[in-house]
Amino acid sequence: MGTLISSTQGLLFVIFLMVAFALWLQKYKVCRSLGPVLTVVVIGIVLSNTHDYRDNGQIVPLEEVAKYVDEMSVTVHGATAEEHDAFNGVPGSYAHVMENLKEFARVKGDNQEISATINVMPHTIHNMEQIMLRTALELNGNLDYFFIQRIAPSGRAKDKAFFIQQVEVNEVMKVFKALKDEHGFNIEFCDVFPWCAVKPEYRDMLPKGGCNWGTEVCAVFADGSVKRCAIGENTLSANMAELDTPEKFKAFWETDQELQKFRKMAHLDEQCKTCEMLQDCGGGCTMGRKDGDPYKTEVTSVGHDILRAPSREGR
Repeated sequence: MGTLISSTQGLLFVIFLMVAFALWLQKYKVCRSLGPVLTVVVIGIVLSNTHDYRDNGQIVPLEEVAKYVDEMSVTVHGATAEEHDAFNGVPGSYAHVMENLKEFARVKGDNQEISATINVMPHTIHNMEQIMLRTALELNGNLDYFFIQRIAPSGRAKDKAFFIQQVEVNEVMKVFKALKDEHGFNIEFCDVFPWCAVKPEYRDMLPKGGCNWGTEVCAVFADGSVKRCAIGENTLSANMAELDTPEKFKAFWETDQELQKFRKMAHLDEQCKTCEMLQDCGGGCTMGRKDGDPYKTEVTSVGHDILRAPSREGR
């Protein structure tokens, strides 16, 4: 497929025009209230959302674009459009998301999937059953699985209002188990939970071996920077632009300092390291701790998952 701008020079020219136009707009009161930087951001948002898929000037049907998509996944924040939109702060976002998923379901192939990501947060755990049932009903059999995420205290999520308490873990696990058994929902966990916090009857739903961010997968961003975890606060030692051969990537993957320390579980305290469930649990979520990413500084922060059970009782 062709692109409107295919060179660095062309992109820089467009950015120059955006900045110049934003400065010119400062003579208007509404733009002065935003300032030139936010004005440029607004222009960029408008430009990025007012395009068609084109090839040599001709609009490309969605069916042609969709074949390049392996999976479409969206995050659902409520059991109703009102709840979802209120959390997002964007009126109409729920309807927009569902329309896009339904349209993708219409054109996708058998090997392409649709999933709904659900964040485990205080405002969702007491409404989890309704959120998941409503989402499945809305998509009318076109949902392949639910993807369960935790919120870690990094970036914009440092507000403790996003984190559940250890005593609430099994409350939400009970809901997941019931939906899986009674409705046949396929439930996968993006983020791990400490096994000591989860009752034995629910542990079969959890991934074994601990977090795979840094052992099987990593996060690559638009500028080519690489992080061990998608919500990590530290950038790894190489940029993907430099790793242009399998040999270079392999060398990076095997020698990066943070990856090596993570695989040796340098971030875990002795209670976790000596636990009989460590091989299955992996110590829970590396990012799920009060101080955020333990690898964000040169000296690794040793600690434990905030949801770890206070004692070994009930194991």
